[in-house]
Amino acid sequence: MNVILLSIPLFFVLIAVEVIADWRLKRGYYRLNDTVNDLSMGILYEVAKLFLAIIPLAIYAWIYRHARVWTVPGTVWGWALAFVLWDFFYYWSHRAMHEVNFLWATHAPHHQSEEYNLSVALRQGVFQPFFSCFFYWPMAVVGVPVEMYLLVAGLNLIYQFWIHTRFIRSLGPLEYVFNSPSHHRVHHGKNPRYLDRNHAGVFIVWDRLFGTFQREDEEPVYGTVEPLASWNPAWGQVKYAAWLAQAGWSSPDRLDLVRVWFKPPGWLPAGVTSEGPAIGDPFPPRYDPPVPRGVVVRAVAEFVVVLALALGLLLFAPKLTALAQAVLSLHVFFGLVAVGALLEQKPWVRWFDPLRAVLLILTLALGWAFARS
Repeated sequence: MNVILLSIPLFFVLIAVEVIADWRLKRGYYRLNDTVNDLSMGILYEVAKLFLAIIPLAIYAWIYRHARVWTVPGTVWGWALAFVLWDFFYYWSHRAMHEVNFLWATHAPHHQSEEYNLSVALRQGVFQPFFSCFFYWPMAVVGVPVEMYLLVAGLNLIYQFWIHTRFIRSLGPLEYVFNSPSHHRVHHGKNPRYLDRNHAGVFIVWDRLFGTFQREDEEPVYGTVEPLASWNPAWGQVKYAAWLAQAGWSSPDRLDLVRVWFKPPGWLPAGVTSEGPAIGDPFPPRYDPPVPRGVVVRAVAEFVVVLALALGLLLFAPKLTALAQAVLSLHVFFGLVAVGALLEQKPWVRWFDPLRAVLLILTLALGWAFARS
């Protein structure tokens, strides 16, 4: 059971409530272009799971069948143990993503938004589960069944949704044990004192125990040190990996082609300089290129269509052939890229968008004809 997929309607309701509160109170926590980009990244993540999630899950199931030393019972205490174990290994997985370049490349998309609101929680890196799965293999060795593993993982991530808000300032004494909006705002801040802090999922005690805790004592500035500066969700997924490859290739030392992937973020090969701001430099203005209102309306309309197509794909995926899933996924992918291009006013979207619409109509027509035959 995909509890994350089942929770999507609740996520959208809560985002709508926060948007209304933001509008009524004039806080400015939401920008349309940034929110559309957050949701686009989330859609790509869920669609990609149709094809990528089976591999790490199959490995976990194999370890559970052949290498477990115990079987965690389906009792209250068994479920509690599984939940705590998943949260513990999530801490180390999350921490490693901030300390090792090739893992950060998969996690950076979650941090690229320069806002902080509930829609940011849905912004995810599509390759992250594929490269973080080995942190959870000890749970298979302990004997956490696959179904239990999936459910506690889903519940943990659902908890992490609501802490992506600026409306809740503090939870009081509960913050000594539990992760909170305040703690997680620190995690998303790019202020030098906030970098690589508060990696917890549910229990902030891991950060307190292992020396990565930081209290929120100044207003965070959100985003990555080197801003994404784009509304293209595909580029957001690969930008940091592309930069690593370029940095390694630019180095006179050929070993840096490999070394750069295992160094911490911010490390540069000798003779290679970064085009982005250094840590501690004044932060550049938020990326917010002006767009005519008519273009914004068109981009939102196209996004709604792509969102509906993506939700249909996710809901009916088990009934679709692999080919149908692949074709519809490509339409979702190119549709989201087109929406981002509209918000950036890329000139090539003038021919790309009509071509995409024609191909979608042809696909639906062929599918309808095939279903009737």
